[in-house]
Amino acid sequence: MNKNSYCEKFYRKLGLQTEAEKELAHEFLLANLLGQVNGDRKNCIYLSDEEKTQNKPTTMQAFATTKKLELSVVLSWYECLTSNFNLSHMKSICTQERANGFGSAKNFYEWYINEPLYCYYCGVCEEELEKIYFNDTNQQYKEARQRGKTLEIERIKTAPQKDNVYNQENCALSCYVCNNAKSDFISAEDFKPIAEGIKEFWENQRKKQNQK
Repeated sequence: MNKNSYCEKFYRKLGLQTEAEKELAHEFLLANLLGQVNGDRKNCIYLSDEEKTQNKPTTMQAFATTKKLELSVVLSWYECLTSNFNLSHMKSICTQERANGFGSAKNFYEWYINEPLYCYYCGVCEEELEKIYFNDTNQQYKEARQRGKTLEIERIKTAPQKDNVYNQENCALSCYVCNNAKSDFISAEDFKPIAEGIKEFWENQRKKQNQK
């Protein structure tokens, strides 16, 4: 499992050490992504697509009981999840097309939360994006399109059309700048020199930030 992934960041925030603890937290993270927080945001989650379809909510207490955890522990996990991660954004990126391409929403999220959190092309880390550029101190960003604080889902191969699909082999995380610049009309190979230029752009932004 990649050390720079949503899963590992979640474990570190919780201070988890053992593999057993991490496995339970992993289940909890997936449960929140697969379902919808419903009603009382601290007491109701769906644990599976089937439960969501049947509208059978599983309470935090039920999750705790099933996993032999204290309710206070589960609630602290939820608090950590919602205060440190943009859960609504993480849920929203699983479109039907992506779920179909990966075989299921669960497969998509398993891939997503374990992907390294840096741009496939230029290498910028997600945690840097807001700090060095996409924030309200940057007037250009403030007045422009509000996008770019998180890495985006990129299809690496876009031609021929039959290969322009969402699946584990053809997807990576990309910063908004690279994703927007590459679009669908530049191959990953041809984009390499452009990515080098974008990498230099981020280096300059880091320097500017360090000078403040």
